[in-house]
Parts: sequence; C-alpha cells; structure tokens
Amino acid sequence: MGYNELINECSPHDAMGQPPAYQTAPSTPEFNPAPVVQVTQPRSFATDQQLLDVGSPLKKFKRFSTLFMGSGKWKVGLVESCFSLECCKAYWCPCCSLADTSRELGLDYDRTFWFTFFCWHAMFPIAFQHRELIRQRHGIIGSGCDDFCTLLWCAQCVLAQHHLHMKK
Repeated sequence: MGYNELINECSPHDAMGQPPAYQTAPSTPEFNPAPVVQVTQPRSFATDQQLLDVGSPLKKFKRFSTLFMGSGKWKVGLVESCFSLECCKAYWCPCCSLADTSRELGLDYDRTFWFTFFCWHAMFPIAFQHRELIRQRHGIIGSGCDDFCTLLWCAQCVLAQHHLHMKK
C-alpha cells in the first residue's frame, strides 16, 4: 500500500529513555542589609516626663474648645423654638427661614430663597445641610441620624431653632 514510514522527531534523550537535562536556576544574590541609621532626638522635643504631665495643657485645651468650639448644646431648645415667632415664619414661609439661616451661615441668601421657593422638595436636604454646618461650627454634639429624625418629625421647629441659634 503506500504508507510512508512516520518519522518520530524526538530528542535523543527520549530515544534513550532518559529525562532531559534541565538547566539549573541561577543563584540568588546575597542579602546585604542597609546600614543602620541612628536617629538622635533634638533637644527641643519634650521629654517623657513632660509628655506624661498633661495637667495644664489639658485645662488650656478645654478652655479653648469651650470658647471657640461651643458648649456642645443648642442655645435654644427645640420645644422653646416652637413657641417663638420664628416657628410661625418657618411654618408659613419656610423658604424665608432657610434663606435667613443661609445668610447667617455666610451662604448665598438669594439662591437658597428662590431654589426652595420653586422646589419645595429641596427644603429638607438644605435644612439638613444647615443643621450639620451649625453643629460643626458651634461644636454641638449630635449625629446625622439625630438631625434626620428631628427634621422629619418637626421641620418647622428645626428651622426656627436654626435661626434663633444663629441670632443669639
């Protein structure tokens, strides 16, 4: 029949039944650690004993934080603000109340007024932002969750509280 003999091209190692010779991996270079640098402490740094003595600096910090960061409380309570004329203004014209608070915070008065006048849905996020800014600037303790719940249940009281807090 005309079959040609198949030529098997294998390495001479295969023919002899020996595994092929593998090259050895190159040797790894020796590890030379960097020279040790010794750092000395300048004389102007505090000693360990000075660091442990925190009596007077802590008192200074508390006095500073009370003066510039606030007392941690609102100047006008939420219920107290409900019985003020500001609450009536917040009820009948909340865009005016938000705009007044914006002016006291140093934000754009006109933009806040017209934006909330034409888009009533924007009042909640803007009031939320104002409350957060007032808390941050005056060091009032609270959280976003507290602010959200307070705004949800009595938004007019919150708007009045913002304006009264910024006035006092």
